[in-house]
Order: sequence, then C-alpha cells, then structure tokens
Amino acid sequence: MQMQLGRVKFGCSSACGLSSSRNGLYGHLETANSLQLPSQWKGKEKLRRTSLIVHARFPNSAAPGVVKNNKFKINLDEYMVTLDKPIGIRFAQTLSGKVFVEALAKQGNAEKSMMIMVGDVLKKTSAVFGDAMWDVEDFGRSMHAIKTRSGAVNLVFERSPPPIQADMKIKEPYLTFNGSRALGDFEAEDDEVVASEASDDETDEQIEWRHGDFNQEQYQAALARSQKDFKYDSKSGISYNKITENIYVGSCVQSEGDVQHLAETLGITAVLNLQRNSEQVNWEISGEAIDNMAKRKGLIFVDCPVREVDTVDLRRKLPYAVGVLHRLLRMCHRVYVTCTTGLDRSPTCVIAYLHWIQDVSLPRAYDFVTAVHPSGPDRPAIVWATWDLIAMAEKGKHDGPPTHAVQFVWNHGSNYGDEVLVVGEFTSDWTKPINLNHVSGTKFTANLRLPQGRYMYKFIVGGHWRHSHTLPTHGDQWGNVNNVIQIGSVATFSFDDPIDPYTKDPTVIKVIERPLNEDERFTLAFAMRRMAFSISPITFRAKQ
Repeated sequence: MQMQLGRVKFGCSSACGLSSSRNGLYGHLETANSLQLPSQWKGKEKLRRTSLIVHARFPNSAAPGVVKNNKFKINLDEYMVTLDKPIGIRFAQTLSGKVFVEALAKQGNAEKSMMIMVGDVLKKTSAVFGDAMWDVEDFGRSMHAIKTRSGAVNLVFERSPPPIQADMKIKEPYLTFNGSRALGDFEAEDDEVVASEASDDETDEQIEWRHGDFNQEQYQAALARSQKDFKYDSKSGISYNKITENIYVGSCVQSEGDVQHLAETLGITAVLNLQRNSEQVNWEISGEAIDNMAKRKGLIFVDCPVREVDTVDLRRKLPYAVGVLHRLLRMCHRVYVTCTTGLDRSPTCVIAYLHWIQDVSLPRAYDFVTAVHPSGPDRPAIVWATWDLIAMAEKGKHDGPPTHAVQFVWNHGSNYGDEVLVVGEFTSDWTKPINLNHVSGTKFTANLRLPQGRYMYKFIVGGHWRHSHTLPTHGDQWGNVNNVIQIGSVATFSFDDPIDPYTKDPTVIKVIERPLNEDERFTLAFAMRRMAFSISPITFRAKQ
C-alpha cells in the first residue's frame, strides 16, 4: 500500500516485511535511491530524491532493501513529514520537556499536509545544515534549527492517542473539549505549558491559528446516536406506527400495494412525503405507478423533499412541512407522514407538530413519539427551527431570555499581560465590556448566552479598540468598522432565497433548548399558524 502526500511518500506492505513481535514494531526510514523497487514498478514515474519510505519490521531482521543498522528508528505511532516554509505550526513545551503542536496556521503548509494534528509530539527536526536529524531535547535549539534552516524541513512527530469517553464528563453545557488528551506519555492537564513559539517569523496578527478544538456536546450526541440500533430493510415492505388517531408515521411507500394498504386498511386519505426523488431512484421506487394508484384511491400526496441526515436543510424546511401537516389535519384528513426509513425526518416532523401546534413541551413530545415509534429524530433541528419561527414573528429580534450560546474568539495577537475584552450592542449597548479568558498562545475566548438577533461588536486588546479581519464586518453611521454577528435566522418557505452572508461567520453558535415562557409559546403558536395558512391551497388538492 503506497500513499503519496506532497513531498513525502509512506509505504507499508508485505514486501516491506510487516510483522509483529512481543517487543513492539519498529520502522526504518530510507531514501528512495537505496530502495529496491519491484520489477512491475519499473518504467513508472521516478521517485524524487526527497521522498521517504516508511518500513515496519522486526527489530532484529531486515527487509529487502533496508539497511539493517539504520539510525532512524521510529515506532508505528511516529511519522515523518517534509514541509516547505512557512511551516505554520505553533509549538509549546511542557514542564516535563515534551514539545507538542499547540496550533496550526489556517491554510498553512502544516494544515494542508492533512497529517499533523494539534497535540502531536515533536521528536526530531532537521539540523540547521545537511541531512542530519536532531532529537528534540532543547526547545530553543529545536526552534532555532527550524527557523534558520534554508529550504524544506523534515519533522518527526509522535501521534497522540485520541480522547476517550472517560475524558468527556460534561460539567457545564456548551463547553468545548479542548485538549486534556494524552501527549505522548503524559497528560496535558497534569503537565503545565511553560513555553510557546511559532515555527515562522510572521507575527500572530498575520496568522489565524487553529487549536484543534472539537465540540464535546456534538461528540456525546453522535456517540448516543451510534448506540441506537435502528435498521431499515426495504425488502420487508412498509413499516409504520400510529401516533394519534389521525397521524401515522413510517417508512416510504414503495409500491401500488402499499398505497392500497394505506387507503383500505388504515383509512389514510393524505400522505406527507419528505423523501427526495433521488432517493426513490436509489431504491428503485416507481413514483409514476404510485401516483396512478393514489389517483384511483383519491389520496392526496404532498411532497416536501428534505435531504437525508442534513440538520440544516431539515431546520429550514421543517416549519413548511409542519404547516402542511396542520392544514391536512384541519381538513379532516388521516395523514401518513413518511421519509425513506421512517426513522429520522418523518418522526421529527410529527414531534415538531405536537410541540408547535398542540403546545406540548419538546421533551414530552419527543419521549412520546419515540416510545410509540422507536426512531432517531433530529432534535437540534426542531430547536433551531423553533427560534427561527419566533424570530419570524418578532422580525428577527428577540427581547426575551437568551436563545443561543455564542463563543467569541480573539486570535490575532496581543502583548504579554494584555487584557482582552469584547464589547458591543449586547453589552448594555457598548457600555459594559466583558473579559475574555486566555486559552493558550494568542487565543482568548468568552462564552456568552444571547437572545436571537443581529449585533455589532468590537474587541479591546491592551486598551486598543480593534476588530477581527477574519470575521464579518459592517460600518456604522460614524464610519467605524465593527464586527457583526447574526444569531439565528428567520423561518421561511422560500427555500431558493440566497444564503445570508452572515451565516458564513465562523463564530461558534449553539442553540439553547429550554422551556419556553408564556410569551414565547404564544409567539410560536402564532408564527406556526401564520406559516401554515400562507401555503397555497393548490398544495392540498388530490392529483388528477
């Protein structure tokens, strides 16, 4: 197996002598010029002199073409990469002497390599001159070698193990897990960082650093979803459950016989279909035959196609789908709500109907539907769409309690000891700045809970008012340039509208699920009914 990555080639195959031993596995690095290539490779593209081959083998045996006493020995958790300058890595040293990757420059050569991860331990670097490799024993010496060497730099890293579930204990909602994972043979949370330095001479103001954080809440949610054993077998035919007297939810209609069964056995008079046409093609479903049978049985088929496993698309189209369901029920129809599997989009639609129209709390509606119809509804999509509907009635500005959790980040340089604050329209109209917490290096963050709306703001760094050039900006009436953030969106059923430019904001925004107060419940009910009765009556006519 061979993988070419930039100027580095990694290889591991039976030809390399891959084997295991009780003492572990060792790897040997050797230049491509001394490697004996198999005959079937001859005549193909010549390997560059800078290419490297990684071999895994017994420590006391040599694979063909490998120098037995090669001084460059690595284990299988180590890898070597050759990077052109600027490298784009911020390194940090701990009390124990380990040097690790603290951050990667956005779109830098290190990030583009798709190999280096935040937390990887630096083991060796190229010497200042020549082909020698230096062990990383002195932080200053290693940084000097990387910066002063002309041309490409070879770096050997040790890959840290990923965080385990035991590290994921939620202390507070909306926090991110950012690095108590092991670094080599020590834990970051037990080994204080004492030094930090970038690999290149650019100032921090010129670089946007990525610190490799990942969202703990999303990790836990994905883990919970993966533990649910929901299976869909198209060969077993249509499957469904009765939710209320006039609402059924289940898998897609596959044949004329399914239409006949729904009409004659269950008394269904309308079908709300969230399946896309491409899915019908994928499952070899004849939509024309189904439509013809529906006409003969007098069934109303209303299509509201939503992309499968797409929370954003479901969030945008869910109010329209619930509006269709409400109108059909008001017309005294018995409705079958379906998607391909009947396990995600369709139960999500029914839960949202109970929450928005019937004024059932989201936890109760969710537990009720999933108890009757075991499934994996998209709860975050419902919460996002709830605030979108309320924003529609309030014209985009919410005057009630917070609706979203927002993480503001300053990562554009500061002097040692500088205080970093954020101030804006959400801080008592620019009068009460909020301190950001120092995370590492030049990164400062503040986690705030704010009502839905659009806000202008700025950062105060060491007493100087500044804006981030990597975040959306907007000029005010006095000519000042401020950062601007759009929190939440507004519900609509015009799905072809251009995407608002502020949705490209990289700021981390999370929706808050909380009990609605009386005003919010009233506003939600009003907005949902307004959405429902804006739908054209032609939508609810049986196909002719």
